[in-house]
Amino acid sequence: ALRGDSGTEALLKLGVLLAGREAYSEAGRVFAQCVRNDPASFECGYNLALARLALQDSQGALLTLKALTANGVEQKAAVGYLRGKILLTAGQERDGIESMAAAFRANPSDENCALDLGLALIRARAYSPAIETLREASRIHPDSRLLLLEMSLAEALGGEYEDAVAHSRKLLQDDPANT
Repeated sequence: ALRGDSGTEALLKLGVLLAGREAYSEAGRVFAQCVRNDPASFECGYNLALARLALQDSQGALLTLKALTANGVEQKAAVGYLRGKILLTAGQERDGIESMAAAFRANPSDENCALDLGLALIRARAYSPAIETLREASRIHPDSRLLLLEMSLAEALGGEYEDAVAHSRKLLQDDPANT
């Protein structure tokens, strides 16, 4: 059996490799073993929760998150972000958005959180908060084409047509081959 730091690292690498190949069931088993070997490892538990989410096991993913000990702002924000994703998947839109919004406020440099929160707000037809979130994230990540694209969508749906057109033109101007 793999034990200790090198064993934990090896299991994490194997689990990430399996998840990258969409072998989520196998990845989940590897991350579960990682948690058994090193219950204090944030990365093992977080990745187990991700694997369970990918397997559409929202309850298992939430239970895994509750068992995690998050240290520091980034880990706590990561837990809030993933909790939000899980709640959204489980159909709990309001709670999911609130959890993601708190995570984004705690760590506004997390581009993935901003994108997922923006999309959740767009789906909820909360265009103004979506635009605010995406604009704030765009100030931190000015070269992100995904943020710009999602922001232009939110602006168009929210009736801010001039901004939507300007941002769409910027996307086309910056990279006409990939639009």
